[in-house]
Amino acid sequence: MRTTCKKCEADIFYEHGAWSDLSREEEGCEHDPLLPDFRLIALDETRGWHLPEFEGTYERIETVYLYDANRPVHLCEITPSYELFPLYCHAVGESVPEELEELMLSDIDAYDPTYMHCSAVDRMVKILCNPIGDDYEDDYETIQERYEEHYRCNPIL
Repeated sequence: MRTTCKKCEADIFYEHGAWSDLSREEEGCEHDPLLPDFRLIALDETRGWHLPEFEGTYERIETVYLYDANRPVHLCEITPSYELFPLYCHAVGESVPEELEELMLSDIDAYDPTYMHCSAVDRMVKILCNPIGDDYEDDYETIQERYEEHYRCNPIL
């Protein structure tokens, strides 16, 4: 797995049971890897859905997102944001019609990632993801895909 050292910011990778340097190494740094810290968050997106045929059958509609708390990004501003990857949408309520649930799950792959300021996300209720497999063996994209597939197939929110 390729990642970045938390201390010296060198590009490092895990191979044969040890962390190796890809670029420069600060003197005395023992390379503390910045491993993924995946979390889930559910955002109320009811206002984005116009479903008059299902009016009154749900309280709200949420989209569940996966993000890595160790990978903030900067989008044309100084304030860091998290990149939120949509996993699935679901309706919250006591008697949600099955047709509505199927409608929301039908095109989730067409959704693009969204971005929110880290401070806003950090104030919200979120769920820490349990480790899935050996995160040292694969590159970051493979690890992220593994988490996305796992939590899309095994919804917990």
